[in-house]
Amino acid sequence: MNKNTFLKEYYNMDNTVFDVKRKLGLNNRQYSKLYHKYKLNKRVRHMNYNNAKYTCKLKNGRIAIRKWIGKNKEYLGVYKTQEDADAVVEVCKEHNWDLDNTIVQDTINQYRIKPKHYTRINGRYYVYKRFNGKKVYYDSFLCEQDAIGCVNLLNKIDWNKNVYEKMKVLA
Repeated sequence: MNKNTFLKEYYNMDNTVFDVKRKLGLNNRQYSKLYHKYKLNKRVRHMNYNNAKYTCKLKNGRIAIRKWIGKNKEYLGVYKTQEDADAVVEVCKEHNWDLDNTIVQDTINQYRIKPKHYTRINGRYYVYKRFNGKKVYYDSFLCEQDAIGCVNLLNKIDWNKNVYEKMKVLA
C-alpha cells in the first residue's frame, strides 16, 4: 500500500472511514495498522461530520443510512445529499432511534428517494418490487407511462400479486 494513496483517501473529506476501507480494499486490522503507522490525528478526520458511522456513500454518489438496533441492521433508505441524510440521523438521534415514531417516519419519508419500482431492459419497462432482497417481477410494458400507472395501482393494492393477476384477467 502506497503511503500517498492512503493519505489522499484518508484526508478526502467526502470519504467516510468505511469508504476509505472499501476503496483501498482494507479490512479493519489493515486500516488500523496504517492509521497508527502514519500517526494520524482523529480530530482531522471528519472534523465537521459526526454521523459517519451511520452513513455510507454509494457508488452512484447517493448516501445510505444504516444502524444496528438490537440484533438487527436497519436500513433507513437512500438520500440524494449528505445534508438530507444528516437531517434524518439527527431526528432519529433525538427520538432514540425509535423507528415507529411518527415524527421519525415523516422525516424519513420527506427526504428519502422513493424507489421507482420499474426498470428498462431491452426497450421494455419491467415493474418489480423487492421482498427480502429478491426482486419479484409483476409485468412488463412498452411505454414508461404504462409502467408508472401499474406501479401506482400496485401501491394501492399493497403489491398483492394474486389480486393484480385477477385484475389483469378482468381487464
